[in-house]
Amino acid sequence: MPLLQKVRLRVLAILVAGVVGSVTAVSVAALPVLPVVGVALITVAAAVNTVMAPLKAAVCTRCGASLGGAQSGPYGAECSSCGALNSPRREA
Repeated sequence: MPLLQKVRLRVLAILVAGVVGSVTAVSVAALPVLPVVGVALITVAAAVNTVMAPLKAAVCTRCGASLGGAQSGPYGAECSSCGALNSPRREA
């Protein structure tokens, strides 16, 4: 399974767990809704940030190997592990 599909699946699982957890906390403990939802949103945002952190570095989108030393051509950098072409990185 390619790296981006794994990340998307993890983010979906985190979002579902956050929603289920906040609904359970509201219904079981009968707490006011806004603080619980706010804490759940902050927790989900932190978890998604943690999952997406490896994508800040130059990594292969198929296998996750480092592309630090790979030369980037007009079509992107070729992964030395799996041979996949990765989109060229744009500097902001």
